[in-house]
Amino acid sequence: MTDAIFTADAPLYWIAHGAEAVHFGELEAGAHLSTGQPHLETFAMAERDAWAARLAELGVTAPDPWPDPPETEPGPPVLPPP
Repeated sequence: MTDAIFTADAPLYWIAHGAEAVHFGELEAGAHLSTGQPHLETFAMAERDAWAARLAELGVTAPDPWPDPPETEPGPPVLPPP
């Protein structure tokens, strides 16, 4: 089977699946995905519930939303010892 190559035009969730495998994740705009699975489904970021429901139909539990990295305040400058 030839790998399916997909380029995301916007951030999205994806599911690639076949008879024996289910792969899933997120893609940023412009990112490429290549899969040997016969089916590739994509979901807009606003469709996370539909993505999770489709994963459940395929027998997979969707992970909790991936957390955003914590926002941190810059600390004081580190000065070399005198």
